[in-house]
Amino acid sequence: MPKEVDNKYRAQNYRREWEKERWAQGWLSASKNHAGKAYCFLCDKHLVPGKSELMGHRNTSLHVQRAKTGQQNQLLSSFAVTRDSTTVKAELNVVVLIARKNISLNFLDSLVTTLHGIADYSKGIREMICNPTKGTYLLTECLSQYAHEKLVQDLKLFNECSILCDKATDITMNKVFCVNVRFLNTNNEPTIHDSTILFLWKKGMPLDCISGRYFEER
Repeated sequence: MPKEVDNKYRAQNYRREWEKERWAQGWLSASKNHAGKAYCFLCDKHLVPGKSELMGHRNTSLHVQRAKTGQQNQLLSSFAVTRDSTTVKAELNVVVLIARKNISLNFLDSLVTTLHGIADYSKGIREMICNPTKGTYLLTECLSQYAHEKLVQDLKLFNECSILCDKATDITMNKVFCVNVRFLNTNNEPTIHDSTILFLWKKGMPLDCISGRYFEER
């Protein structure tokens, strides 16, 4: 005779040891309002306490987005520690230097270590802590936003500019869209013509001997 199939549902209970496993860290806990159930405090949702169901919830788009936001907030909290203003200024200037010279942020560790060794009397540099992860965050989330706002304000003051757009894919398969904006900023700065005339005058060279003058300002 065929065996009878037992269709009785076996209740599942939440296991606290799951919280120590890597896949559940940072979002899973026992539900306080529903006995035996699990709770995701990132999504504020009570869940069936089965491991397969919890793994499925972990891979949903809403949970992935909430987890990413939580990691960014945690990273910001670790950086936003009240410290001496000279130290913060030193860290920002180092990141700006790296970005302007188009140097890899992986060079930050070696650069900061070198600065620690030569800065005997500068408290700001001696207490500076800046690694590639922190440097990337400061550049993308702090300095770049300020640079964008300043660029927009500068463009409003001038009538002409050129814009070059390009897209590319780096070796890590990340797609990048670049916008290059070029404009002539003459705000309180001498023109090429004025700078050349001033240089010749300081050198004692007579300007009357110049038969013709033409300067390309752009």
